Amino acid sequence: MSNAMKRFAYLPLALTLALPMSARAQSVTGFVGAALQRANDAPPVGGPGWTAGFAAEGGVQFHGNLTFRIEGDQSHSPTNAMVGGLISTATTSWSALFGVGGRLGPTVNLDALFGVTDMKVTTNQSAPRIPIPEHSSHAVPALGLDVPISVSPHVRIVPAVRVNFTLLQMFSADEPSILPRFRLGVRWVF
Repeated sequence: MSNAMKRFAYLPLALTLALPMSARAQSVTGFVGAALQRANDAPPVGGPGWTAGFAAEGGVQFHGNLTFRIEGDQSHSPTNAMVGGLISTATTSWSALFGVGGRLGPTVNLDALFGVTDMKVTTNQSAPRIPIPEHSSHAVPALGLDVPISVSPHVRIVPAVRVNFTLLQMFSADEPSILPRFRLGVRWVF
């Protein structure tokens, strides 16, 4: 995790604890969650492709419709055959996201999210004929949607999607890439 992201990692908890108890009871709630995800960490020219992974989050919700959260996720691709040999990747991402939400029904909300993601990609390649960096790091814009569904006063089932927009260095050029992540998670609301 980069130093900038480390500074934000405890912000949701600090914001929740810094508010007087009466304000927290009326307008601010904290949450933590975990999710399984399906991620595509491949550039448009080919590569590892879709892979399974996991994510964790922590955040605060203000006045029922504004959120701030820190998320971490990790995915490892299967080994794939390419022109340059076998290739696999491992991606670790840390995100700081702000959100605006609204009710879709009595137990269903929709949160639109925007922020920044710090991605660290490690590439393993056999017989590297095409130069792909072994380690790379990107700070990229991120968008997302969450659909928290209340199943109890404290538990939410959360289908979600995240999209990171990045330039990946492939074939000595920067290729624009959209890297989606589809998630199904569980969230505990304090």
